[in-house]
Amino acid sequence: MRKYKIVAILWEDHTQFMQSPMVMDPDTAILPTLSIGIIYKETPKSYVVVSDIERYNSGDEATYLIIRKPAVVSIKEYGVIKLRKIK
Repeated sequence: MRKYKIVAILWEDHTQFMQSPMVMDPDTAILPTLSIGIIYKETPKSYVVVSDIERYNSGDEATYLIIRKPAVVSIKEYGVIKLRKIK
């Protein structure tokens, strides 16, 4: 069995405004995004956060985000979940 951390991550992203009034304070114009899921993979530069996973004998399919670590505002762990490996 493999263990995965269950997390909530607040992260920031770039955004584009088209034909919009000019922003007065760009530092407060964009609020962080909250994502909840399991950390499926972590690299030195990013997290792969899975919100749902379908498991088949031929392999896994998932809905996931790749979040770059410099974009993370905060991360909170809520324990671990175990998933058995599919042969």
